[in-house]
Amino acid sequence: MRAPPPVLDRDGNPHYHVEAIVDARWKKGDLELQVKWLGYPTSQNTWESAEALRRDCPDVVRACEADHPRWFARA
Repeated sequence: MRAPPPVLDRDGNPHYHVEAIVDARWKKGDLELQVKWLGYPTSQNTWESAEALRRDCPDVVRACEADHPRWFARA
């Protein structure tokens, strides 16, 4: 199965859609979230800055935080 091409924004930059946030980690004091991208296999999951995801897809991050509050609490 081939991944779908990304949607391009008005500037021609690729925009990928988050299917799910599947894990979280704290790295050097910053929260990172592991993202499962829509249309891509789990082998293509990536760690992304929670800060950036809050800007790009705030509803997804809020839902994840409600489901997994411990992920968002500093250790």
